[in-house]
Amino acid sequence: MGGALVVQLETESRVRNFCSKVLKTMQTEYSTDPARILQASLLIVNTKNIEQAYIARSSGYKGRVVLHTASPDMSYGDYKKLGVDEVVKKPTSKKEFRGVISKHVSLTARILSIEDDQDTRGFLKDVITEFGYTPLMANNAESALEHVSSAHVVLSDVRQPGSIGGYGLLEKVRKQYDGYQLPVIFVCAGDLDMQRIKEAQAFFKKPLTRIELLKHKIEELVPDHLRTNNLWAQN
Repeated sequence: MGGALVVQLETESRVRNFCSKVLKTMQTEYSTDPARILQASLLIVNTKNIEQAYIARSSGYKGRVVLHTASPDMSYGDYKKLGVDEVVKKPTSKKEFRGVISKHVSLTARILSIEDDQDTRGFLKDVITEFGYTPLMANNAESALEHVSSAHVVLSDVRQPGSIGGYGLLEKVRKQYDGYQLPVIFVCAGDLDMQRIKEAQAFFKKPLTRIELLKHKIEELVPDHLRTNNLWAQN
């Protein structure tokens, strides 16, 4: 976990000191500078500055957000709409706080893969894991939407069941993230609309045989601080 950046926006100095000491024992970088949010793996806010979670998401922040508060005044669903992934009540013991950090901080990028064929989905999950990344799997675009805010790259089949499909998912991602901040790679088979395919950052045709090229493309698109350098890539 060493090297991951946690940014905390906390008004109480006592709580800041507590959190910074816990994070130091976990060899995790700690900052209270809002300017570093987009580089962080985890953003911790309190009730007084919860709007920063929404602002961060709107600015393209892909990490996790934890609300650390003594008195939650909304439902989890309402907090989720503001970009919060988990609500943690104060006071928090060192053990509890370490658990929260371990749950949300990761040194690996999260790759959201949407594929309706079970065998291909399992294959892609294994491939993404072998690349050194964390796979987020979905069998259609509708179920994938709940994972979009946690993903660093989307790997999507173009033709899939449901009302949205690959192109519809791309449109929603572009609208939600204001342009091309969340990279999308299409995986496709057969005769397709190349004009629309090229709206994504890259595309690969089925069957997937150019695995090393796929790995390099994902590596190119993930945030710099989450790029892997595992042994598989060196072989």
